[in-house]
Formats: sequence, structure tokens, C-alpha cells
Amino acid sequence: MATPTYVPLGTFSVSTNTVSVTFSSIDQSYGDLCVAVTGKSFGSNLGFLQLNSGTSNDYVSAQALAGTGIETTSGNSSVIRLGNQTFGTDINNLVAHIMDYSETDRYKNVLSSGSNGAELNFFTCAIWKDTSAVTSVKVDGDFASGTNVSLYGIAKVVV
Repeated sequence: MATPTYVPLGTFSVSTNTVSVTFSSIDQSYGDLCVAVTGKSFGSNLGFLQLNSGTSNDYVSAQALAGTGIETTSGNSSVIRLGNQTFGTDINNLVAHIMDYSETDRYKNVLSSGSNGAELNFFTCAIWKDTSAVTSVKVDGDFASGTNVSLYGIAKVVV
């Protein structure tokens, strides 16, 4: 059995404050995708993921868990939340896994988590209600200079 491997597909290093980063024409030869964001925010919006320029009907069954584990939110949206808007200018580490992104016979599961390295953590699970292959990933947020936004392909496991 092959060992899953993360292959860097692209990294955007923010040199001036930026509100979105888009990875397009994504190679379809991997099993899953991973988006990683490390850095700071210059505002209160850090962390939304949009697949293939999604619309308001694209996401369903999104569940979020924030803070110390006592708050929960749920609902439908055109974006998947990666972080918590109260992170502000703290250092953030956000990761999203997009499962089976190149498959065209199923919806895509997305798991994301984030932390500001202090007491605030955030976890979201969502379903992208579309059977299209993911060809572009847009990451929205108030990304401050020095932030890195990376995209990785995860090798398919052959059994």
C-alpha cells in the first residue's frame, strides 16, 4: 500500500495586506486537497473557503464548534468557515481538508480547523453539495503581510 504524501501545489506569501488568494487549474491527480494558512489578520475576517466560485446553494450540513467547546453553530452558506472572526491580529493556524476533490460521482466533505495559539479553537465540518471536480479554491480573509496560504495535494492511496 502506498503511503499518503502531501505534495505542495502552490504557496502565496502575502507581502501587502490581501483579502483573498485563489488557486486555480488544480491538478486532478490527487486524492484530497489540503489548504493551510499561517499568519495574522489585519481585520476581523480570517478564514472562508470557496470551491469553484460557489453559490449560496452549494453547502449543506455545515457544523461549527468554537471557543472552549460550549458554543455550536450550524447552517448553510456559500462559503466554508476556516477561522473565527474574533481571532483579530493574533497568529492563526488554519487547515482545511477537501476529501475526494477530483471525484465526479459524490459530494465533497470538508473538515477545517483553526487556532490562534491561545484559548480560541475552531472546527467546521461541511459538505459541498456539488458533484463537480474542484478546479479552484478561493481562500478569503483579511490576510496581513507575512501570512502564507498554501495548497497541497494528498496522494491517492492505492490498495
